[in-house]
Amino acid sequence: MKRVYVGFILLLLSVTLHPVTAAAGVTLKLGDESEAELGLLVQGLARFTDFRNPDSNHAESDEDLILRRADIYLGGYYTEYLKFFLQVEGVANCKGCVAGSDDSNKVRLTDATVTAHYKQVAQFIVGVQKPPANRDLLTTDATLMAMDRPGITGYNLTWGQRGRVEFNTATLANTNSGLSPTVADRDVGGTFFGTYSLSDVVHVKYYAGLYKGIQKNAKNEDWPRYTIRGQINLFDPEPDYDNHGTYLGTKKTVALGLSRDYQWDVTSELGSKGAGSYVFNNIDLFVEYPVGPGSATFDSGYEHM
Repeated sequence: MKRVYVGFILLLLSVTLHPVTAAAGVTLKLGDESEAELGLLVQGLARFTDFRNPDSNHAESDEDLILRRADIYLGGYYTEYLKFFLQVEGVANCKGCVAGSDDSNKVRLTDATVTAHYKQVAQFIVGVQKPPANRDLLTTDATLMAMDRPGITGYNLTWGQRGRVEFNTATLANTNSGLSPTVADRDVGGTFFGTYSLSDVVHVKYYAGLYKGIQKNAKNEDWPRYTIRGQINLFDPEPDYDNHGTYLGTKKTVALGLSRDYQWDVTSELGSKGAGSYVFNNIDLFVEYPVGPGSATFDSGYEHM
């Protein structure tokens, strides 16, 4: 299966309003060598959709004002070499936001990690987290350039391999593979992550992760999921684990990323062909260039599953 997406935004003209984001946080001093930040992120979305379901003979129109996301997070550090992050999300009036279901008005855990690190070069992250399968999965909700991630992101194993529509607030009919993750939009495992600057204008990021993945093999063989990613940035670096959808003119950077996501025998037996494995390859290009008081942003990617 092959999917291609390309985004080029200088001016956004749409009948759907961009999600309105509000963020607030307070810093908590826990000790001489420890500190935490407690914060809230809220996104609202007004939308009008005229979507034709391929499984029906009529168009479906919808107008509504929804609470797209409401996140509460607690993150910080305990001593110089230990960090932590916890986040819960409320999902209201949102069809299919929880991977593999049509639940709404739910509160769910999205992230729970502990990180042991030596500066930026070597970091080991364990817990509920985002596998680095492509740039979109590593883009923070608060900085998405458009309404949301491309709908094809749902075909990744992390999002349950489902086609998404209506700005990722609903799932496309008949795309349920039955491979829903244990934790919606995340996975459980460990990631080795680091960043290093080769010069003032060349910077690298590297990820290598081992996760629980999906356990649907008929032989009950619990094969782990492997994910690796490399990214190179020219000019300004992107040193964090997560990337931004736009930096609003505060960075000048060109980022090229390569990812490979793999799990052996992820499905049940498929007749004489045996069990099916999951392989997801991705290449992505991101450009952010300041223009006047703002920026021009280019975000593209190619995915092969």
